[in-house]
Amino acid sequence: MKRYFYLLAIVLLMASCKSNKAGKIVKADTDSVKTQQTVQVVQQQKTDPVQDQHSSLAKNMLGSWSADTTDGVTLIIDKKKFTYPDNDTSYSYKFIGDSVNINYGDFKESFKMELKGKDSLLMGNVTNGTSVFFRVK
Repeated sequence: MKRYFYLLAIVLLMASCKSNKAGKIVKADTDSVKTQQTVQVVQQQKTDPVQDQHSSLAKNMLGSWSADTTDGVTLIIDKKKFTYPDNDTSYSYKFIGDSVNINYGDFKESFKMELKGKDSLLMGNVTNGTSVFFRVK
């Protein structure tokens, strides 16, 4: 009788070990699926057309701009700052969507930016209205 009891205990113990291994495999497969889903979501965010449009706008607004077609350069926009050559001043900025936030030191101002063609830049907000700048070549 003891022999059958020990044999039954060994069989149950082996069955228990196999079910734990199966559980681990299922868990590993679940983790793998979660990782694959996470990678797919990250890849979809990189190819967002709205984001591409905004980065394109930020890239295309770089350069020298004039408030009048006959005047000299009024504004220079590079990757890190807005420069006003007449005042010999530069200010850092951050491009967010279709707007730019300029840090003037004592205050920050936000402007909606829009390109009309390749050579006209509209820059405006409620406080200052809209200004039109023309690309200086």
